[in-house]
Amino acid sequence: MSKATENWVAASRLAVRSLVRFGFIAAAIAAITLGASPLLAGAIGRDAQSGSDGSPPISFMGVITALPADADLVGDWTVGGRTVHVTTATTIDQSKAKAAVGATAAVMGFLESDSSIDAKYIAIFPVGPTAGTIDFVGTVQSLPGTADLTGDWTVGSRTVHVTSATTIDQHVGAPVVGALVEVKGMLESDGSVDAATIEVLALPPGPPLAVDFRGIVKALPSTADLTGDWTVNQIVVHVSSSTTIDQSQGAAAVGALVEVKGTIQTDGSVDATSIIVIQPPPGSLFVDFTGVIVSLPADASFVGDWTVNQTIVHVSSSTTIDQSKGAVALGDLVEVKGQLQTDKSVNATSIVVLSTTPPAVHVEFIGVVQTLPGTSTFIGDWTVSGRTVHVTSATMIDETRGMPAVGAIVLVEGVVETDGSVDATRIKVEVPAGGQVAIQFKGAITSLPSTTDLTGDWVVAGLTVHVTAATTLDPGPSAFAVGTIVCVNGLLNTDGTVNALFITPDDGVASVFHHLGHH
Repeated sequence: MSKATENWVAASRLAVRSLVRFGFIAAAIAAITLGASPLLAGAIGRDAQSGSDGSPPISFMGVITALPADADLVGDWTVGGRTVHVTTATTIDQSKAKAAVGATAAVMGFLESDSSIDAKYIAIFPVGPTAGTIDFVGTVQSLPGTADLTGDWTVGSRTVHVTSATTIDQHVGAPVVGALVEVKGMLESDGSVDAATIEVLALPPGPPLAVDFRGIVKALPSTADLTGDWTVNQIVVHVSSSTTIDQSQGAAAVGALVEVKGTIQTDGSVDATSIIVIQPPPGSLFVDFTGVIVSLPADASFVGDWTVNQTIVHVSSSTTIDQSKGAVALGDLVEVKGQLQTDKSVNATSIVVLSTTPPAVHVEFIGVVQTLPGTSTFIGDWTVSGRTVHVTSATMIDETRGMPAVGAIVLVEGVVETDGSVDATRIKVEVPAGGQVAIQFKGAITSLPSTTDLTGDWVVAGLTVHVTAATTLDPGPSAFAVGTIVCVNGLLNTDGTVNALFITPDDGVASVFHHLGHH
C-alpha cells in the first residue's frame, strides 16, 4: 500500500473511532469515506440525516469517469459507475486534488429512486484504495445462521461474502443485525464484496428503558379523557388511550402526586403505560362514601349529575363506573370516590355498584352536630355533617363525654334509608361543643419553618400544622424536607389548624424529590 493510501486510511479510521465514541454514527459513516477532509467531516456532523423527501443517505468512493462541461462542475458526474447530481449547493472539496476524470471521489448524498445520488459533499483524492478493493461502512441487515458467521451477510444494500479467512474484529461487540460495521475487501462484478476484514464499530441501541417514578403533576392536557401530554415534575409524559389511569385515590389534577410507569424515549420524555394518583393536590379533600342512588341523569352513559343520598355527584367521561355487580339504577347501593368541592358536591373518579337490591344498610360515621330538635329528650331529626339523623325513643344516646349540642362531634350508628337519611340506633358524644378533635392525615410538606429543630408552623396538604417542642418528630428533624410525604397525628382547632402531637415520614412514599430528575 502506498504512503498516500496509508495516510488516507489512517485519517478515516481515526475519524470513525472518534465520532462513534461520541455517538455521531451518521457522521462516522460519512467520515470513513470522507475522513481526509476535516472540514467536510465537521459539516456532515451538522447536516440532516435524510433528504427533504425522506430519501436515505448514502456515502461511497469511486473513480470519476465522466464530468460535466460546466466550469463550476455543476451537472451530472459519473463516479464508480453511478450518476451523481451536482448542484450549486453541493460542497466540492478539491484541497487534496482537482476534480478530473481518473481522480478518486468520495461522495455523500441522498439515494434517489432511480439509484442516482443527489450529492451534498464530494471530496477529491489523487489516489484511493487499490483498484478492485472497497472499504465501506454500513448497517448489518442480515447474518448467516452459522456459528462462526461464515456465509453471506447483508451490509447496507450489499451482499458481503464471509469465509474462514475473513478477520472479524469484535472488540466492540459481536456482530448482530443493526450493528454498524466497516467492511474491507474485493468488489466483485455483481456488486458483492469478498470480505477480507470486518470491524464492528457500534452496536444497535437496546430496547426502550422501562421507568417507574413518582412526581407532582405540573400540567395536564385539556382533553376530557386526559389523553395528551402531561408534565410530571419536569418530565413530559405522553398519555394515550391505552394508558391506564387509576384515580381511585384522588382525581388527576395539577398538584397531585402520581406514580408513572412507562418507557423513556430518546428525548427524555416517557410513553406512559399506567398512571396512579397517589395523593390529590394539597388542600383538596378526597372522599369515599357509600349511599343510595336517588336520581340519575338522562344520558345513556350516565355522564352528568347524580344524587347519592343527599350529595350531588358529578360524573364525567373519565369517571370509572363498575357495574360488575349490577346495572346502575335508582335505588342501587353504590360506593363513590372523588374530590369534594367547595359546594359539598363531589367530582367522582370512580363509582362501584355494590347492590342493586340493597338490604338495610348499617352505617357508622362521625360528624359535627349542626341542628337539634327542640325537645328536651333530643327525639326528632338531627343534622350531622349535612345528613339527617332520625332519633327516636329507641335511640341510645351516650352522654359520658358531654351533652349533645350544636358544634359537638358525635359518632352515629344506624340504618340508611332510601333517601340517604339515617335511623339512629346509637349516638355517642365524642367531643363536646368547643373542644378539639383528634385528627390523623397524610400529605406532602409544602412549607417548613427556618428553625433548626423545625418548631413553628408547617404547611402539610394545605393545612397549617403547629409544631412545638412537645411534638414528636420521628426519627428526627433531618428526616423532613419540603416535598416529604408525612403522616400527622394531632388535634384539629376550630380555625382549621392542627396542633401536632406526632409526625413521621410515610413509608413507601418518602420524598417526591428522590425520583427521576430530582437526585
